[in-house]
Amino acid sequence: MRSTPRSASRRTRRPERRFLLLIVLAALLIGLIVISPKEPTRMAFNVDAEGKVISLHDGLVISEIMSANASALPDENGQFTDWMELWNQGTEDINLKDLTLSNRPDKAKFIFPEHILPPDGRVIVFCDNTNRNDPGRPFHANFKLSSIGTEVYVFDTTGHVLRSLKVPTLNPNEVYALQADGEYIKSPNYSPGFANTPEGHQAYLGQYAVTTGDIVINEIMPAPRSGLRDEDNELSDWVELRNTTDQDYPLDNLALSDNPDRPVKWVFPEGAIIPANGYYVVFCSGKDRVNAQGFPHTNFSLGAEGEIVTLSTRQGQLLDRVQYSLIPADRSWGRDPVNDTWRLFNIGTPGAPNDASGEAQAERFLLSRNPTGVYISEMMSSNDSFPAVPDQPATDWVELHNGSDQVRDLSGHGLSDSLTWPRKWRFPQGAVIYPGEYKVIRLNKSQDAGTNAAQLQANYALKRAGGEEMTFSDPDGNVLDRVIMPEIPLDISYGRTPGQDGFFYYDVPSPGAVNTGGFHGFAARPTLSVAGGLYKENVLVEITAQEGARIRYSLDGSVPTLDKGLDYTGPIEVKDTIALRARAFIPGLQPSQPVTATYVMKTYFTLPVVALVIEPDELWNNETGMLAAGLYEDGRPIDLTAYKTIPFRHPSPTYREHGKVRRPSYAEMFDTQSGKVVFSQGTTMGLIGQYSLDMPQKSFKVVAKAALGTRYFDAPLFADRPFEQYKSFVLRVSGNDAVWTRMVDGVQSRLIDQLPDKHVINQAWQPVIVYLNGQYWGHYNLRERVSRYFVAQHEGIPLEDADNMTIIEGGSTRYYGSNAEWVAFRKKMNESNPATNPEDLQYILDNVDVDSLFDWMALEMFFANTDSGNIRYYRVPGGKWRWIVFDMDYGLFIAANNGVRNILNPKGHGANDDVDNSLFLKILENDQMRDKFLRRFGEIFQFYTTERMLAQVDESYNLLKPEMKLHWERWAPFNLKNIAFDLPQTADGATRYWESRVERLRNVVRKRPRHCWVQAQEWFRLTDQQMLEYFGPKPAFPPEADLNKDDRAIE
Repeated sequence: MRSTPRSASRRTRRPERRFLLLIVLAALLIGLIVISPKEPTRMAFNVDAEGKVISLHDGLVISEIMSANASALPDENGQFTDWMELWNQGTEDINLKDLTLSNRPDKAKFIFPEHILPPDGRVIVFCDNTNRNDPGRPFHANFKLSSIGTEVYVFDTTGHVLRSLKVPTLNPNEVYALQADGEYIKSPNYSPGFANTPEGHQAYLGQYAVTTGDIVINEIMPAPRSGLRDEDNELSDWVELRNTTDQDYPLDNLALSDNPDRPVKWVFPEGAIIPANGYYVVFCSGKDRVNAQGFPHTNFSLGAEGEIVTLSTRQGQLLDRVQYSLIPADRSWGRDPVNDTWRLFNIGTPGAPNDASGEAQAERFLLSRNPTGVYISEMMSSNDSFPAVPDQPATDWVELHNGSDQVRDLSGHGLSDSLTWPRKWRFPQGAVIYPGEYKVIRLNKSQDAGTNAAQLQANYALKRAGGEEMTFSDPDGNVLDRVIMPEIPLDISYGRTPGQDGFFYYDVPSPGAVNTGGFHGFAARPTLSVAGGLYKENVLVEITAQEGARIRYSLDGSVPTLDKGLDYTGPIEVKDTIALRARAFIPGLQPSQPVTATYVMKTYFTLPVVALVIEPDELWNNETGMLAAGLYEDGRPIDLTAYKTIPFRHPSPTYREHGKVRRPSYAEMFDTQSGKVVFSQGTTMGLIGQYSLDMPQKSFKVVAKAALGTRYFDAPLFADRPFEQYKSFVLRVSGNDAVWTRMVDGVQSRLIDQLPDKHVINQAWQPVIVYLNGQYWGHYNLRERVSRYFVAQHEGIPLEDADNMTIIEGGSTRYYGSNAEWVAFRKKMNESNPATNPEDLQYILDNVDVDSLFDWMALEMFFANTDSGNIRYYRVPGGKWRWIVFDMDYGLFIAANNGVRNILNPKGHGANDDVDNSLFLKILENDQMRDKFLRRFGEIFQFYTTERMLAQVDESYNLLKPEMKLHWERWAPFNLKNIAFDLPQTADGATRYWESRVERLRNVVRKRPRHCWVQAQEWFRLTDQQMLEYFGPKPAFPPEADLNKDDRAIE
């Protein structure tokens, strides 16, 4: 009985379940209709207020399809893909929102966003299997079209088919297009965006027909560090276009690329216009933004090391192409508006001309973005005369000015000479700059910034040659100001003049004060058609300069001025040796730096030639001249023959008082064997010497100076040295030996070079011929200059690191660095007892390179140099004290001179027995050290046989002999009897006298070994057996030796 109700219940539930199932099926059917449209329903209808049935998309048709796009229409990426076009042929706007497209009747593959298609409006959809429907950007559908036949569908918002079209097989660049009669035909006249007519085809092609040169790439900035920032406040690469026409020009059919094989990599945004004769800037950031409120962003960025940037039509027609490489940071590569050539610009001018007006605009923009109001005001990179701080050395410096009315905290702000390292030096904590203040920072490579806010100093210096970026940055490294430095001549500053655009040079620098009286620059240095050198035939020299320049030249070494020199009117025929200097003059600019060349004509020297050129007044001015004798108080010329003996005093000649001051000069060196120029550059020069200053022919020091040329001589000056870079050299007349052999110092230097395992450093020797201002100046000895750079070379230290060392001369005089360390060492050493106390001996050994000391002592003793007070010794970081052998003019002077006693005299060594030698004496108190020294002395003694030394004398003599007659023709008439009473004053007599002095040197060499052996035995109180062990057998005097009483005393 209970089954009846259950049966009734089941019957009651079945209709309910069927109803629910019908609802689900209906929902599925509706979904399928939307998602998978069907053919039968052709259009969607609506009813207006009057009950009239209307279509929401009436007039929307498929107007054109291309399924084999070879080169007809590129997309925004430069790709040629399938496409279809919809056309509003009605009279009302049509909103395409939520309409869909597909190549299948059962699946929508592309949905339109909000997009209003006006009457007669057309929209292109690229069919390339991607899905992009961003408003305002080209549309891409997620399907492709088959070129051998396909069908396309347009569905309304409810999924009903609005339009469909069967497309036949199409050839490349052929379209299936709707015609005016409503029929579709295959046609080669594609016209996307235009009417499907031959005229529409031509109009489409016409929009890409750009005349080459109308729109050009004008400027490129591939590595910005300052200036223009994008909407993210980031520095981005940029490219600037220029419109060369008088009409506004649409850019949306043009494209930029950094890939020549893909010219349409980035298309300009729709509606982009470049104004007539105007500019258009694009950020090349890779951000790919339209940025309607500012500059658009490409989908690629630029590389500073090099790129090829192209401007093309969307069809790939190349309009412009620019290739660049290695662009420095914050420099732009742009067209010169004068001659339309590409060059580097120190400041980018986005949206402005590439000229002074554009640069001024860019500078104003940069300064306007500086929130501190503090900017770079002035700087010097080559300074000999304008100390930034009173009573301090003249160094490079930079000046900041606070143009605001606020005190600015500079703590942590950076200064640098590199945009890639903006905080190379940082202001110390608490540093401030007051309103209106001009704050100077010395750029002297100091590692200590200093505690005095008025005397701050940075850890770097500047290059006179320019190219560096002086930068001022905030604590985060953001560049607030920067100045690209040009080449700045000696004692000239560079900076800004208040109230005026641009940068100026100042011949009166004003550290700590406002800049006034500046000028815009210098005329370019002229060029010579023929370089200085050695010539056997006449040469024709042409001088050229920039357009509009007046060229003036001189032939006497003087720097041409408007009042001094000759006007250049045509090529100069050079028949005889001259020193030519030329200079360019342009109104509104300072004169150029001079160009200099010496032409040594029709000579047959066997030695290299060094040519020096210097302003004659620097040589002969009676008050300051380097070579001038000067005047007595009554105005009469000083008579050098009136002095009794050297040094000439009371009054001192001008050359003694002022000759060592270095003056600007120019130096060249020519190799006589190859005829090549060894070097040619601006230098400074001055005299060297003590007693030898009074010689008629004087010795010079020549120093490379960046302010006048380059920092170093980049040349191998000496064949027997491995170095190819020198800071300076000297041209010696051989000191006091100038009137005798002129080579004895060189002979000893060459002998020391031959010594195996030497532990001292010594100068190279190369005899040369010198010209001064085009005048033959005779034979000189080219030598390395004994300086910190000389030490650095021989110690394997880079020249730029030569500042970190100590050099002492004489007993304890500071030559370079500080003598404090040496004085402290000597004091402790003198209080020690190394003879018996091992710790005292070890203290000496820890500080002194004993091998170097012993070599120096033994060489001075062997060569019997009685002027040993010319002593220098040095210490480099991490090293011990080491010794230099130089100035041996009184070595091998007299065979019997007691070299051993001179060095070990308890009173001191040197010509006056007054140079401290306590270290020599103290270390030899130790028996072990005494034995070590004697063994090394003996090795050196036995190495320098009479035969070896005579061979070197003859070699040196043969180098000089061919040049001596001409040398004495130049200098014999000026020989002074108060220097050497027996000096002949005729060329023949002086030549014979020189020959006799060389023979005298040979005789000293023959006798010196025996005298040295005897002197060593007597001083060290050695037995014959000990002498045999240390020094070998006692040498005999050779039969050809000319003996005197001192010699006979030890026969």
